[in-house]
Amino acid sequence: YSGTLRLRDTVALAGREKLKITEMRIPSKGEIVRTDTAYPGEIVILPSDSVRLNDVLGDQTRLPRKRWREAPLPMLRTTIAPKTAAQRERLLDALTQLADTDPLLRCEVDSITHEIILSFLGRVQLEVVSALLSEKYKIETVVKEPTVIYMERPLKAASHTIHIEVPPNPFWASIGLSVTPLPLGSGVQYESRVSLGYLNQSFQNAVRDGIRYGLEQGLFGWNVTD
Repeated sequence: YSGTLRLRDTVALAGREKLKITEMRIPSKGEIVRTDTAYPGEIVILPSDSVRLNDVLGDQTRLPRKRWREAPLPMLRTTIAPKTAAQRERLLDALTQLADTDPLLRCEVDSITHEIILSFLGRVQLEVVSALLSEKYKIETVVKEPTVIYMERPLKAASHTIHIEVPPNPFWASIGLSVTPLPLGSGVQYESRVSLGYLNQSFQNAVRDGIRYGLEQGLFGWNVTD
């Protein structure tokens, strides 16, 4: 990559209109600071409603490689909490807003520990989020050391059935489940082979939701996919 981006430059937004640079910010020492010039290799924040994920500034035919995949998955995760417990709801609202504008940021509440989990691509992104929470939303946070996100996948097909009135089955029904590995990146696909005449929709929905809940933590505590 090459070239220099300066304040008040007008650059081509590949495939659409031109964009005039009216403001630029860069992460520096844990803070977001204004800058007049951006150089190759720097991460730059351009406050603009026109720029979207994967947009290319300039001539995209000169890119040294093809575009990145449309929706890369987060690689790191951490827990985040407000320094003041009373700000928890404000923090959740702020993170929801940030996640809505950044497809590479995900926020959820752990169903068991009730901790706020933040998933993201890299440490610089976490610095940007922390700075925005402090400067824009006036929320000071405590963030733990990030860890790498792992995923669990089944190695082979398996089936099992628990029968009604046979311990330790606590349900008034027999339940059978088959699991089949899918190609990498397929995600979770659910299919019911029980007719609505045999089991109505509300019960089938409950079974589906229970399976999805169980897939949140596999044998090693990570999400199960594919």
